[in-house]
Amino acid sequence: MTRWYWAVSCDNTVEDPLVVDSADLEVDPGRLDVGQPQEGWSDLAWLRAEKPENDGTPDDALQNHLGLPVYSFRLRSALEAAGIRGIQYLPVRLFRPNGQEIAGFSIANIVERRGALDRSRSDYDVFPNDYFLSERRGDVRGIRRVVLHVEALRGCDIARLDEFPSSVYVSERFKNVFESAPFTGYSFREMHST
Repeated sequence: MTRWYWAVSCDNTVEDPLVVDSADLEVDPGRLDVGQPQEGWSDLAWLRAEKPENDGTPDDALQNHLGLPVYSFRLRSALEAAGIRGIQYLPVRLFRPNGQEIAGFSIANIVERRGALDRSRSDYDVFPNDYFLSERRGDVRGIRRVVLHVEALRGCDIARLDEFPSSVYVSERFKNVFESAPFTGYSFREMHST
């Protein structure tokens, strides 16, 4: 059985990391953590570390205030060479506080979505029946313990859950590519699975 992991961001970092604290993506950043492809991406989209104390060496999985996966060219190349699919790479300009541009970063828009949450074994909350947004009633609003249906994840190496798309889960193959370089910016917590 394939092992699956939660990709924990802002962990396993370089000693003095660059941390993005300002952005203009020309789209609502919330559209980039739901697993939907983006059309007409602007080449003017940018990320920046404004505060001098946030200047440093960028991690391969870049730390940022938006909580989005942003990957270095080096990481992207390794993932593509390994055949890791399900990611739409959205190029983004990255700047240091002094205005110097750092080339090669892309938002990794994870577009692979799977209905893989084992609802009978996971511990989660749902929006109540009287929730003010009727379309969210009964949907998962928070998860304390994730158990994944591995069979539902067959054929992919990175995915968001249909039931709760904000978290990113990766296969052992993705984890091995990341750790073999080694790349920085992610650690991995193994998920329970059925």
